[in-house]
Amino acid sequence: MEHLKYYDEYNEAFSLKKAIVGGALIAGLAGGGAYMHDRAIEPTEINQSVHKDIPNDFSLKQKILTIGTDMYITNGNKDNFGKVEERVVSVSKKFQYFDNTHKLLATANERIFTLYDKIDITDENGAPIGSVEEEILESLTSLYSIYTIRDKDDNILAKSKKLSLLTTDVEIYDLDGNSIAKFHKRYLSSLIAASWDINITGDIDKRLVIFIPSFITSSQSRQI
Repeated sequence: MEHLKYYDEYNEAFSLKKAIVGGALIAGLAGGGAYMHDRAIEPTEINQSVHKDIPNDFSLKQKILTIGTDMYITNGNKDNFGKVEERVVSVSKKFQYFDNTHKLLATANERIFTLYDKIDITDENGAPIGSVEEEILESLTSLYSIYTIRDKDDNILAKSKKLSLLTTDVEIYDLDGNSIAKFHKRYLSSLIAASWDINITGDIDKRLVIFIPSFITSSQSRQI
């Protein structure tokens, strides 16, 4: 389809600009810089035996020395709330959410052969939790995306407004127009290792939103 072709060309041009800007930073991470980065973002207590719920305010911080896009779930105190890991052996994108005791709690699989991206989310037993859709819209001058969150019965729970593909901020609203989740990607982190700040303000299963930053980060890293 024509709008998908335009989307690929747009990504190619944007990726070249990012590669030029990010080249110096990549060089700076060589020779131990990546290791120091990963140690700096690592939560203080990696091995724990008692489950901790993810708080309403938390961060997702990307590791560099890993295969795929792996992100710690933490906060300003470097508390450990788990990890989101990418499974790179999958045909399509696949992420898994593990809690701070390393127990699998949710899996997100990208559904392929659709006109838009749809992420199906299941619990540790494979039972459906819901899904997240990203629809790409084209105007005369720009591309935009809209995120839609659905429950396990495919009912719409929440949506974002129309967002520029270059934005570092995503906000999700319930059907009454109330903000229920905010995602902010720190600007400099867009070039090398992503760092997201998340604020949950409404009644939403965190397993339905925890994967959004990981999928965005993974998609952007493949464009570089």
